[in-house]
Amino acid sequence: MGWRWHSPEQIAAALSVVRDARQNGAPLSLAIKAAGVSEATFFRWQALYGKLAAEEIAQLKQRAPEPEWPASSGANN
Repeated sequence: MGWRWHSPEQIAAALSVVRDARQNGAPLSLAIKAAGVSEATFFRWQALYGKLAAEEIAQLKQRAPEPEWPASSGANN
């Protein structure tokens, strides 16, 4: 399966779907499947974004720096 990028609104909606389903008594695994994401993705989003609104998630994603890779010296030592 290829990469799928989610907008801040989709992330906030998925977290909300799981939160609502859990409050209504649904098992966690079924609530996550109802949101349409994997368990690993859900738990990563929950750790990163928690109960933030879509606007706050968008601000965090804009501020997140891209990972910097070490400069290649051009020779394999």
